[in-house]
Amino acid sequence: MLKRLYFYYLRQTNLKRYAQIRGVRMGQSCKIVDSIKTSFGSEPYLIQMGDHVEISGNVTFITHDGAVWVLREENPEVDVFGQIIIGNNVFVGNGSILLPGTSIGDNTVIGAGALVKGELEANSVYAGVPARRICSFDEYKERALNASLPTKQMNFDAKKRYLMQHFNLD
Repeated sequence: MLKRLYFYYLRQTNLKRYAQIRGVRMGQSCKIVDSIKTSFGSEPYLIQMGDHVEISGNVTFITHDGAVWVLREENPEVDVFGQIIIGNNVFVGNGSILLPGTSIGDNTVIGAGALVKGELEANSVYAGVPARRICSFDEYKERALNASLPTKQMNFDAKKRYLMQHFNLD
């Protein structure tokens, strides 16, 4: 009972540490946005992340094929599993679902809500259901740098004033 309460507390306060205790392997400088809806599935030890990976909120990692349930009447022992491997310098957007057998290359961005399965090449941006390559990492970098606004060092009120003015909302 005490162990269960500790895991519940840890999940609420430090999702990264919770994931590591459950067996998720992580490189250096990984960030998991705290969200009680982020799920590491029933086999978190099949998940591996490289260095400098950010997992947004509400991301679901699925490491097994639960649909084999329909085969169990004739094949009671059937179970299908797959690893999820994430390279270095990867961002996984909010609400994404990563399916078993997924490998994401280095320098890759996964858009919010993407359904990810299979081998995703490095230096790319993927989005959609199912996830498809939409541009190169360099194209994304150029667009993001051109659209960037200088708000990083602003406090909340200054940032709000700046953005309200920038988007003509005042």
